[in-house]
Amino acid sequence: MKSLFTALPSRNHASVPDAQMPRSLVLLFAIASGLSVANVYYAQPLLDALARDFDISYAAVGGVVTATQAGCALALLLLVPLGDRIERRRLMAIQLLALVAALATVGMAASIPVLLAGMLGVGMLGTAMAQGLIAYAASAAAPREQGRVVGAAQSGLFIGLLLARVFAGGVSDVAGWRGVYFCSASLMLAVALPL
Repeated sequence: MKSLFTALPSRNHASVPDAQMPRSLVLLFAIASGLSVANVYYAQPLLDALARDFDISYAAVGGVVTATQAGCALALLLLVPLGDRIERRRLMAIQLLALVAALATVGMAASIPVLLAGMLGVGMLGTAMAQGLIAYAASAAAPREQGRVVGAAQSGLFIGLLLARVFAGGVSDVAGWRGVYFCSASLMLAVALPL
């Protein structure tokens, strides 16, 4: 009589990557996650400059943050689930290029509706990219190192979240609030090719 364990299908070990993920790739996932999520929080220290530039009240400029956070919610409902249906590498490329376009839209915005539409896009795509990159990192890692790789990507996400306001404040002092979004678009393009 065959043992229950021998009757179970054997796992094909050839399909599971055994090689350790290079540190440079782990670092790339961490940096890309941090840069992606940081886009969602750049506007917060820039609200005074936005209110002055668009000649709106300080109460009304809060709509910029609201649009960005609404984009975050929409991303979780509409974009993040796409990772289960579309090949992750292709999805990341599309979302990254769309995020660059949204950042450029914010940087060039000449009216409040365009600014709010750009911020909605930045919130959606920044959130979707950050979440998608963590899932992508987990699927690219060997099972025995998934914890390390996901932990590194998650750490990058938290560092990006914490440093976003400092970055935005520093760049805006030198290049204005629009410079923050153009600089971020350039940084996202810089990680596009390696990703």
